[in-house]
Amino acid sequence: MNMLRRHWPWILALVILLALPFLFYDWSKGRHSGFVLTLLSEIGIMAIFALSYNMLMGQAGLLSFGHAVLFGLGAYCAAHVVNMVKAGTIWLPTELVPLAGGLGGLFFGYVFGWLVTKQRATAFAMITMGLGELVSAAALMFMAFFGGEGGINIDRVMNTSVFGASYSSPWQVYCLVLAWAFIAAILMKLQTQTPLGSIANATRDNFERAQFVGYDPRMVRLMQFTLSGFFAGIGGGLYVLIYEIVTFDTVSAAKSANALLAVYIGGAGGFFGPVLGTIVVVLLQSGVSLLSNAWLLYVGVLFIVMVMYAPGGLIGLIYMHMPIWRAGRLRELALPYARAFPPALLVLLGFVFLVELASFTTIGAAQGKKFTIGGNVIDTTTPLPWVVAIAALVVAGTATEKGDAAPAARRRWWPDWRDGLIWRLGLTFGSVNAMYFSANTFLPDYLTTHGRPDLISAALSALNFGQLPSSILLLALASRLERRVAPYLVFGVLSLTSVIGIATSASAWTVFWAALLGFSAAGVLVLVLALPPILCAPADVAPVSAAMLTVSYSLAMTIAVVSGISWDITGIPSAAFIPMGLCGLVLFCIPATIEFGKS
Repeated sequence: MNMLRRHWPWILALVILLALPFLFYDWSKGRHSGFVLTLLSEIGIMAIFALSYNMLMGQAGLLSFGHAVLFGLGAYCAAHVVNMVKAGTIWLPTELVPLAGGLGGLFFGYVFGWLVTKQRATAFAMITMGLGELVSAAALMFMAFFGGEGGINIDRVMNTSVFGASYSSPWQVYCLVLAWAFIAAILMKLQTQTPLGSIANATRDNFERAQFVGYDPRMVRLMQFTLSGFFAGIGGGLYVLIYEIVTFDTVSAAKSANALLAVYIGGAGGFFGPVLGTIVVVLLQSGVSLLSNAWLLYVGVLFIVMVMYAPGGLIGLIYMHMPIWRAGRLRELALPYARAFPPALLVLLGFVFLVELASFTTIGAAQGKKFTIGGNVIDTTTPLPWVVAIAALVVAGTATEKGDAAPAARRRWWPDWRDGLIWRLGLTFGSVNAMYFSANTFLPDYLTTHGRPDLISAALSALNFGQLPSSILLLALASRLERRVAPYLVFGVLSLTSVIGIATSASAWTVFWAALLGFSAAGVLVLVLALPPILCAPADVAPVSAAMLTVSYSLAMTIAVVSGISWDITGIPSAAFIPMGLCGLVLFCIPATIEFGKS
């Protein structure tokens, strides 16, 4: 009875998750909704992945930009094990396939952890990003293990289940995912209560003091990194069973970003924060993406808002209200929240309306789609919808000015746009983003126009593979490069040279210039991402980072549009690369004005 009282939230969650698919059950046909089961299964594996990431971020204070490497390599190991079972080489119950992925993640976690845990803080983040790019490039090169672009295919119906299940139906797979998700979550929860978990917290808060009392912070980081690889690998093994294929996307930076988003949105300060963040991120990816072309923009804005106004994440907001609830005064917040709800809803509706108007004016128009609300077609070419959207934002913004709380919060979390550092970092980061994204966009049409479509695949591959040597360089020299201006000058010259080379030669040399651009772009991206923690006070890191990304991606989108307009107006394909060349000049000049010695 005492055990039931202590663990009733876990039991309740299990019952709810088992019952949830039946809300979408088609009783007339006697089958579950495949989409809902796949969505819930995706939430399950991403929850394991996010919790394993939080073993580094939340417990040990290690910001990793390459955690998908452990997830993806665990998935590849599980895929090869499944194929060996199908071939009769070995025998393994289907239920233990995720464990095979976990052991693969454990192995690679130790191997890579031995390298990356020699550093901490900014250097650790830089090395993990370089490692992620390294493995992503390797996944397209080493066919025997990774299978190239096509990846590794499996058939999960192995007929080796100890329960007699075939796992041919999504419901059976969902039950397996749910079982492993609870097993992994319970083990990770117990790990936080072990001496290792406590020492990981100590090294996070004050690694010098932990070292002074006799602990080796590097070994603590290594063990934590290795264990996180084990649980990430379990998630990878489940991923293989759900989708029956694993490709290089599973080790990409985008997959690592999903874990980072889930942890930050949900909150790294609470064990279940990443689970809440996972639910939000997966629903945005799988649900909102079906409704809007601009779903990525909503994810980015949500991330920025959470970092700036709720750094503790969703779980932090819940924890803030717990003392008030225990004191029995939660009802006193009803009136303030009721007053804040209308302007907040108006801001949300105005923002979404404005974004969708812009989306249907550009992407939607190209796809032949029409913007409809409640069956009524909205003409995006007339001024009235735009006026309504902007008016909603203005009215809501005016309403939020009333009261003392909003200005105080804004002073705390809103970036100081007068700070020159924000614009220097944003322009530097945005310049390299603009060159990389615009090159990816215009290279195919550029080569086709010049009669060399045979070079498209090679040029785009070189643009991405060019990141590999840059990643290796950063792995070796991360701690030596982070406070120096020379690397930015070198990468700026290389990027400008590569853009000029692409614009003046539609030949085999284009492949070389594309590789050089990828090399310089990867180097700058990693170095700039590490600068806010180095150059800013701890309280300013979040707003400066958010402002930097805002300026950066605004510039990148603007340059891409200007490049296209330049080509259209002049009729000269090379004109598309002129704005990119200007970005190379910015990349060469702006970093020289940053005070790298500031701390």
